Amino acid sequence: MKSELFHSEANSEIITADEFIDFINSFKKPLICQICGNQSWSVVGTLELEVEDNQPKHHVIEVLSYAQYKPETDSAINYPGGMPLFRITCDHCAHVLLFSYKKARSLIQKRKNEKEEDGK
Repeated sequence: MKSELFHSEANSEIITADEFIDFINSFKKPLICQICGNQSWSVVGTLELEVEDNQPKHHVIEVLSYAQYKPETDSAINYPGGMPLFRITCDHCAHVLLFSYKKARSLIQKRKNEKEEDGK
């Protein structure tokens, strides 16, 4: 196990939920819910939302927020940003799996690059 840091990559390619689903399915092992044994899932990834009229749509993604914990008050103060995620939810019992968006993006891009190199 190792510590993992991902730096922001300006103008990086957006990974869609469909690309993420293909990535998960590429492992040839069914995704089975640890709670109920179901194999039917829903995926949430990046979304495009219209925030203001006549303005370009915003790319939106769920994040696991970062916060400063203050033991003296037993409270947390959220920081802007956070860890972007793909969320997979069991359609039967609502159990949730979280995947690092940036790590998935890195692995998907690595596979794309390897395919391009193999095709040369």
